[in-house]
Amino acid sequence: MSDSTFGVLGQDRAELVLSRYSQLRDVACAMVRQARATVEIVSRDLDPQIYDNDPFAEALRGLVTGDSRRASVRILLLQPQIAMTRGSRLIGLAQRLPSFISIHVPAEVHRDFNQAMLLVDRSGYLHRDQADQSEATASFAAAPRANELGRLFDEIWDHSTPDQQSRRLGL
Repeated sequence: MSDSTFGVLGQDRAELVLSRYSQLRDVACAMVRQARATVEIVSRDLDPQIYDNDPFAEALRGLVTGDSRRASVRILLLQPQIAMTRGSRLIGLAQRLPSFISIHVPAEVHRDFNQAMLLVDRSGYLHRDQADQSEATASFAAAPRANELGRLFDEIWDHSTPDQQSRRLGL
């Protein structure tokens, strides 16, 4: 399956309606493989069925270690202790590449936020209205919707704090 099976980032405007975690995983991987600058994630526990796999982690690594000097990954994690206990690949990647990958915990006012999203270059998105369900919508080229979700992401990010649990301690 090629990265363009679901769409080309910045070009394919069709809205995808997804209902299985395997679809969410495949779309997320395809989208991030095409990223040029930014990936933003809001998740309760880094959704292991979507993000905790080698292809997704390698796509993120490729983005931040590639040619783009402005590449960054920002993750808002509502339940970091669960992701830490499980040993998420993305936590390990963030510990190895802290200059490029930031994990924050939302402020108390946003702790009950129950949506999940992946934003790529503020063009593509994968969004779930209910973070604990697999029903989602996605598009590879929906800048207006991605920017709307991005404003919500920025609002939560601006009131968040760096997650101390996921930071690697240098001994």
